[in-house]
Amino acid sequence: MRFRSRTFPSAFILISFLLPTGAALAQSATEVMSEYSNIYQERLEGIRDLYVVQSVMGMTTSTYFEKTDVAGTFVLQPQLIETGGTRLPIEAGSSEQLWGDPSAYLLEFSERAELDGMEIVDGVETTVVRVVDLTDLEFSAPGQPQGPGAREFRPRQIRVFLDTEEWVVRRMETVADATTATGSAEVTADVDFADFREVEGLPYPHHMTVSVAGLDGAVSPREMEQARTALEQLRNQLESMPEVRREAVESMMGDQMDRLMEALESGSLTMEVRIQEIRVNEGPPAD
Repeated sequence: MRFRSRTFPSAFILISFLLPTGAALAQSATEVMSEYSNIYQERLEGIRDLYVVQSVMGMTTSTYFEKTDVAGTFVLQPQLIETGGTRLPIEAGSSEQLWGDPSAYLLEFSERAELDGMEIVDGVETTVVRVVDLTDLEFSAPGQPQGPGAREFRPRQIRVFLDTEEWVVRRMETVADATTATGSAEVTADVDFADFREVEGLPYPHHMTVSVAGLDGAVSPREMEQARTALEQLRNQLESMPEVRREAVESMMGDQMDRLMEALESGSLTMEVRIQEIRVNEGPPAD
């Protein structure tokens, strides 16, 4: 399984991140990856598909996953996303689908991994696995046009914090270089996983915190101005709506506009993701 150019995982894909491992520092990183893979495969035995409903910054989105054999390893691949009443199928064999389950790419990167000590995450001791030497890999920003001028992410390092008692990932940290037509900048993305609950034998995090920094350098001044203009137009549209409708929209959006505006100004964004419901082995959602 050799992927060379793939889409960088977005927030909704990052929430499916579950990696079991029973590693001790006496083991090599490759042995750690092999051990987690074996346990992860066992935990997937009773699962054919998952339909995950989550709240992201006050908005409800849903993702449908199917268990798929990829080069002899079972992974959960996203098949479609539902948001705002719109269903977005994910193309078979696409980058988004291939990268839908982090177990797939962490196995691919196992030869580049090394152990990086022990650290405490949310009061829990974890074994840190660091994936290095990623400079030859290219990632297109999700949802962005391809070809000349497209934004690219070149990850330099990924650190995974493994709880070796519960066999789950507690944190993932990524450092990448974002390159656009106007230059490049460092972008960091940290994801904390908490509130694990068992879903048909698979521990699944029901609360994730995603923190991204460096957005101001990764976005051109023109893009920043376009985003500010779009937010201001949305505010004006809300103000002109009938009161009942405006209150309904504001209730659905919560403080998203304020937080997005703050992110544009500061270059950083923190998102809370909470799982509302997980349906198991029910097949694809009805139209």
